[in-house]
Amino acid sequence: MPSLHHLKIVFCPKLKALPRQLPPAISDLEIEDDGKIVWTPSLPPFLERLIINYKVRSSLRPLPVIPNLKHLKITGLKENESLPDGLGQLEALQALEISYCPMLNSLPKELQHLTALKELRLFECPLLKERNQNVLGEDWRTIAHIPNIWMDDEKIQ
Repeated sequence: MPSLHHLKIVFCPKLKALPRQLPPAISDLEIEDDGKIVWTPSLPPFLERLIINYKVRSSLRPLPVIPNLKHLKITGLKENESLPDGLGQLEALQALEISYCPMLNSLPKELQHLTALKELRLFECPLLKERNQNVLGEDWRTIAHIPNIWMDDEKIQ
């Protein structure tokens, strides 16, 4: 499978762990995490896009080190109040999308240090929307450096 670039892992209730070694050419990975999946210690070296769709409340495992990741989408954290640890290590990250996470109450302060981050999209995250309102939100300083910010399809910066 040396030419496999896109891998989507969904509806796999018996899956307990990602394979130790995924094909190295994968640049686009989508995972549906039901709280049982153990992340592989190393993801493909050319991974640029990762979508994690959480299906149940779980104790979030830290994101693995993904040096070339440019796009990250996290969706479905319906009861969790925080994002997984490790966002600050994603130095190449250019776009972050967080959707359907109604209980998330803040973004990690480490986002301030992600200088490559050019786009943030928040959809159906009412607590984040309130705390990150342009200039007035109490967490605005965390995201003010990001040139393109959307909240529920409305561009605010």
